[in-house]
Amino acid sequence: MNRLFFIFFFTCFLLTGSFAQKNSTIDSLINLIKIAKEDSSKVLLLIRAGQEFESDHQDIAKEYYQQAKKLSENIHYLRGILKFISNYTYILNTENKIDSSIELNLLGVKLAREINDREYLGKSLVNTGMSYFNNQDYELAFKYVNEGRTILEKLFDESDIAIIYDQLQVICLGLKQYDRAITYGKKAVSLFEKTDNKYGLTTALNNLGTIYDRKMQYNLAEEYFKKAYKLAVRENDLLLESTVLLNLTDIDIKLFRLDELPSKVKRILEISNQINIPVNKAIALRALGIYYLNKMNFKESYKYLDSSLKLAKIAGSREHTRKALEVQSNLFYAMHDFKKAENILSISDSIAMTEINENIHKITLDLEKKYETEKNLATIELQKSKLRNRRNLNFIFGGTAVALAVISLLLFFNYKQSQRIQKQKIIELENQKNLQSTKAVLKGEEQERSRLAKDLHDGLSGMLSGVKYSLQDMKGNLILTEENQLAFERSMDMLDSSIKELRRVAHNMMPEVLVRYGLDSALKDYIAEINKAGMLKVVYQSMGMEDRQIENASSIVIYRIVQELLNNVIKHASASEALVQILGNNDKIIVNVEDNGIGFDIKRTEEKGGMGWKNIRSRVELLNGTIDVQSTESEGTAVNIEFNKI
Repeated sequence: MNRLFFIFFFTCFLLTGSFAQKNSTIDSLINLIKIAKEDSSKVLLLIRAGQEFESDHQDIAKEYYQQAKKLSENIHYLRGILKFISNYTYILNTENKIDSSIELNLLGVKLAREINDREYLGKSLVNTGMSYFNNQDYELAFKYVNEGRTILEKLFDESDIAIIYDQLQVICLGLKQYDRAITYGKKAVSLFEKTDNKYGLTTALNNLGTIYDRKMQYNLAEEYFKKAYKLAVRENDLLLESTVLLNLTDIDIKLFRLDELPSKVKRILEISNQINIPVNKAIALRALGIYYLNKMNFKESYKYLDSSLKLAKIAGSREHTRKALEVQSNLFYAMHDFKKAENILSISDSIAMTEINENIHKITLDLEKKYETEKNLATIELQKSKLRNRRNLNFIFGGTAVALAVISLLLFFNYKQSQRIQKQKIIELENQKNLQSTKAVLKGEEQERSRLAKDLHDGLSGMLSGVKYSLQDMKGNLILTEENQLAFERSMDMLDSSIKELRRVAHNMMPEVLVRYGLDSALKDYIAEINKAGMLKVVYQSMGMEDRQIENASSIVIYRIVQELLNNVIKHASASEALVQILGNNDKIIVNVEDNGIGFDIKRTEEKGGMGWKNIRSRVELLNGTIDVQSTESEGTAVNIEFNKI
């Protein structure tokens, strides 16, 4: 009856809101996909759309993921292919297409190694391990998940690493390494307790209880199950509540506390009727059958056992079909109907033998695969050995001369390698120094902008306003000719225009709305000013930014990047329209700026090294971001920037 729970790590768990909100999000994504250019930003939109459909319409989700893969291949966007793999394999796992999932995940590991991306390598290793876990290959599962853990512990937060430790405890349980599983389980619980991930904490506690149960330490098992149950009830997670209750009923049966079964079973049946889990219902009804059998109420016991048996068959669970038959056999023994008891027991035994034969067949196939592999390796090694023997005869004669030449070459290459390493260290130190200098310059620039903006707004603007009011007071005491009157009015208008322009400049240097209301509002205001000026028609779209909290320093940097990009469009692109998109996705910020201008030669601009692009790249590097620029002559320019951990 004992049941486990585990979380797949790098699949996307979407927040469940109202149906209308979800439809609104999907509609927005589909509209964005329709107008998006064929670049990396469209790949991200297709992946996001697939994630939105994943829980309800997996066929539609698969179509979006396949589109993302095809586009990524066309534009040689390897990270897009990796994103496709990590999401598509989740669906393959749910469809029990484990071999296909393993094959794809191994490709993900290979690609991540090729592009030397540590984050994606860690993710791909963990996902590969969990696919092997689904295939009941626990040794390979542990190898891949643990290798992924050693990489990701340096990159991810406590909640994510806790999930990996929880997976490792479940894998060690499969390996029957219970003490090792407990060590990983306690690490998972300890890390989850420092986070807000109550779902993860509940599953880790439940899994830890399961391990103690397998060790027959029932009191410790019950202690962890009770902790998990309290959390499941508090979080109103019916599936988890039902699962943990089943484990608690199992403990009650093992400790012969059968009087406590009916109340727990009643709650399990209520939940099973709400969320329709036939297997859970079958297990609960079997527990009631055991309860009434102990009370010698054979009629009630048979009723519940028969219902349990039917549900187990409907759910396709041979394990729980067999267990229901075993209890039913005990019932007929108690009723002294030995013939019927023996017949039912033989049916149960045949199911058990089928399961054993299938396991033996699987083990045999695995052994045959390993044998064939080892046999092929042995043949290859024998052939290599023969070739080595032949070559050795030739090498003996010229060995001395060649050895001297090789030693000389090795000394030379060693000297050159030392020079290269030294040169590389110097370059790295210079790059580090340049990055620190860039940070200092940008920080100083923002401080100077802030100071100048304050001085202009509070100082010079105030002085000009004072002059204006003084002139207005003087006007009442002066007698002016009509011509002088017109000149005076023109001067006052010019003074008003100067004050407005001064305030506009001060606002652009350090927008007050950015400090008060955040990045999204500041960008909306800035783009509204551009549209108002009529220099360029700019469409602004944002998603996931309404309640996004970003520290002030990072907001200013992203604001300046967008400002610089739009300045480039206005000055150089000869464009009539531009699109600015900003997307908040988990801990990432994605910025996309496109225009319908004349485009430009990216390579030539990079070599020329204009200050605008240098500033943009410096600011992107400052926030450890990545930038992708695509430009085609007469078709415009698209700039996609991705910031992690913002």
